Amino acid sequence: MKKMAFHLGLLSKQTKVLKDFYRRLLGKDPSFEDSEDYLEFKVSDLAILDIENRKLLEDLQEYKPNKFYLRFEVKNVNETFKKCQENKLKILRGPVVQPYGKIEMYILDPDSNLIQLFQTI
Repeated sequence: MKKMAFHLGLLSKQTKVLKDFYRRLLGKDPSFEDSEDYLEFKVSDLAILDIENRKLLEDLQEYKPNKFYLRFEVKNVNETFKKCQENKLKILRGPVVQPYGKIEMYILDPDSNLIQLFQTI
C-alpha cells in the first residue's frame, strides 16, 4: 500500500524569495518545480512543503484564505468530490486536471482554512 504524504502549502507573492529561504534552511534544492509559480521541498518521506504563487488561486480570494493551506493526497479525487458533496462540505472548486500531473479540488473547513485534495496522475 502506498503511503500518502502530508503537504503544507504556503501561498505567497514572493515564491522566489521563499525558494531561496527554504533552500538555505533545509540545505537542499526543491524536489519539484513547475516554473516560478509552484515548487515543493521534500522534508521527509511523508512530509512535503509546497510554495505556490497566490495568483494561481485568485478565483478563491473572495474566501480570504490564510497564507497557508493544507494539502492531502487522495487515491481518487472524483470519489472524494462525491463524498464531499454527500457530506455537504463547502466546495470551492471541483476537480481540475493540472498540467503538472495532478487533479486538484479545494474545500474549506469550518474555520475557513483552505484545503486542497489532490490525486497524482
